[in-house]
Amino acid sequence: MVLWIGPAIISLLLIALGFLAWVVATQAGSRWAVQTGMHFIDGQASGIQGSIWSGLAIDKLAMALPTVDIDGDQLYLQFNWKELLSRRLHAQSLSAQRLAVQLHETEP
Repeated sequence: MVLWIGPAIISLLLIALGFLAWVVATQAGSRWAVQTGMHFIDGQASGIQGSIWSGLAIDKLAMALPTVDIDGDQLYLQFNWKELLSRRLHAQSLSAQRLAVQLHETEP
């Protein structure tokens, strides 16, 4: 019984790494991640192309959060992944054709 714990843990780790690679490196995985995230915050994203790894383009994005509303068109985001080795997340390219941000007043 104990002999199977090591291979089982390695198998689960490989499955998790494979899933992470699918999400980050493929268009289908990145689309799934964005749409799943939008579902949790009652937002919408359409026209998702590219991948988180190589650059992500979103035609239309809308989010309504308790403190802010965000509405954007033709969004693009690309990271410089080498910066993670220095413990930094560097957005190499960040652009939008139109981005509207409306802040809501909150009580102190």
